[in-house]
Amino acid sequence: MSMRNPYPPKGGGPQVQAPSWTDEVLRDVPAIIGNENQTELLIKHAKKIGTTIKDDVSTSQVRNIFGPVRQIQLRWRMDTPDSEAEKAFRQVMLLRPKLAYQAKRTNKPGFYDLEKILGTSIEEVGKGKTAKERYERFRRFVEFFEAILAYHTAAGGK
Repeated sequence: MSMRNPYPPKGGGPQVQAPSWTDEVLRDVPAIIGNENQTELLIKHAKKIGTTIKDDVSTSQVRNIFGPVRQIQLRWRMDTPDSEAEKAFRQVMLLRPKLAYQAKRTNKPGFYDLEKILGTSIEEVGKGKTAKERYERFRRFVEFFEAILAYHTAAGGK
């Protein structure tokens, strides 16, 4: 997928930009969230995200979003009754507006990238057709987010 550069080169004519690192991650998010066997892909992208955003995003900003994810994880288990599982699922979906708010508040490119990636990951959780599949997708989302946070911290995120 190529995009036109809104600022044409001095010689005139359209310029094609190479896909950004986020395009590659976004392309692979469905596999990471939807497939249990994509561990190496998850690790590769989590490392890329964590190290790339370290200068724009503080550890506390990431934890402001990760904290609610962990709370949902504590409430939502495989054996959680359907009504409680639906409430937990709803809370997962409502993380997207929280991400958007935090991105606007920080107004840093790295957080906008994180918002786009995590928002897409949350959308993938929602594509589960059964309660069990949604739970499994959420579990993989948590693993992905944990890995991003770990690499961010390891890279010296502020």
